[in-house]
Amino acid sequence: MKSVLTFTLLCIASASLLALANVHTNSYIQQNIEKQELARLEGLVDELDRELLCEQGIELFEVERRGYGGEMYVVVAIQDGSVLGVRVVRHSETPGFDEVLSPDDWIGRFAVEELEGIDAVTRATVTTSAVLLAVEDAMRLYESGLGECIETP
Repeated sequence: MKSVLTFTLLCIASASLLALANVHTNSYIQQNIEKQELARLEGLVDELDRELLCEQGIELFEVERRGYGGEMYVVVAIQDGSVLGVRVVRHSETPGFDEVLSPDDWIGRFAVEELEGIDAVTRATVTTSAVLLAVEDAMRLYESGLGECIETP
């Protein structure tokens, strides 16, 4: 009986320490996630200030789509009806298959090719199809005028 009580107290103490550590580090973890997402946007546009982007006629659309490993968060930059570039800021794709999401790989084609000319990548079709669908969603949002750049008369 004494060993059960000791084990129970040890479990309660351990759980309390873990909960305390979680509370203390949670804000740092969130800050690091945000920094990582901003770093992934590097090279997409020169400036992340939405007002300055609107002055240049650039709109950023954040679209969520389901990929192979889970939800993917895709940012699409559109200017004058053309896709300037695409970045996946957060995903759960399988390591190896996520290489196509690197700006130096397949996803970089959005900055230099027409949308109709970009196909899914063999062996990563679910991942790349999700990105293609996210870009199409962003184009629909842009065309329907649901962006953040609202012209005033």
